[in-house]
Amino acid sequence: MAAEEYYPGVHFGAGGYFELKLHNCRTWRNTAILAQAFLKMQKQLGLIALDPYLGTITNENGEKTRKIIDVVDFLGFCEENLRQGPGDWDDNYYPMNVSEKLRMWFRPSFVGSKEKVIGRSNHLLISMHAGRFGNDFNQIKFRTELAEVHGARPDVKESIEKVAQLYVQMARGLLPVLNPEYIWITEDDEYYPNVSAKDVLDRKIPIIYWANYFSNDFLTKTARRIFLEAPVGIVEDLQTGIWFQLREDFEKVTYQEVIQIEEAIVEHFSSLGTLGIQWRFFIP
Repeated sequence: MAAEEYYPGVHFGAGGYFELKLHNCRTWRNTAILAQAFLKMQKQLGLIALDPYLGTITNENGEKTRKIIDVVDFLGFCEENLRQGPGDWDDNYYPMNVSEKLRMWFRPSFVGSKEKVIGRSNHLLISMHAGRFGNDFNQIKFRTELAEVHGARPDVKESIEKVAQLYVQMARGLLPVLNPEYIWITEDDEYYPNVSAKDVLDRKIPIIYWANYFSNDFLTKTARRIFLEAPVGIVEDLQTGIWFQLREDFEKVTYQEVIQIEEAIVEHFSSLGTLGIQWRFFIP
């Protein structure tokens, strides 16, 4: 598919951020369940939870610090900061309004000491937004600005690959706890069209991302068979659904390889209405 078309597999630009989205988490019935899921993720992956509401404090060395949310205070933080009432969430989800929302930051322990939390210009941060739209839809999104990744390590490719693999571990860890209907992981920006809430509710798959999960309820028997017979990518038949990843590594792929993979995907998944893939940005 040509780069200028609506759902290009690859396109040119510096990229904006790396993103993971979980749609319709069916066990998210209250704040305690959400907090327990995030606590389990933190312990498994060595993530440090940060308070996004207090702002930053600059110490005598000019370093910006942010309050770490202690494990024993985690549930209380989530309950206290779960915001109620309507509010715009995302243009992709218009005209739906959020009935509950929670915001938080995480930092992987491998980017710095646990005692010192450096500001966003120097160290990798993962922002988290969780939103419920009444009883019909919910979404949890994690995002890392790529400028932060560049600042976290001198080797950009290695840094982005670490983020990509961390996000896969986050998704796989949260999957059995929150039981989402659909997950995707990719490099993204504000101007690139994504699968919308309507697409999710209608069980449509216009885009296949670098990493994807589809629950058994999301896929028809025909769609499930099509994924299992995919000519490219990595397919895992899980007890609860299908994990489909275009390739194990994220960053090492070349532009020509992605074009070939996209052509194979569009041809094979055409009966599902798939228009292309979204993977990563390439700079000519």
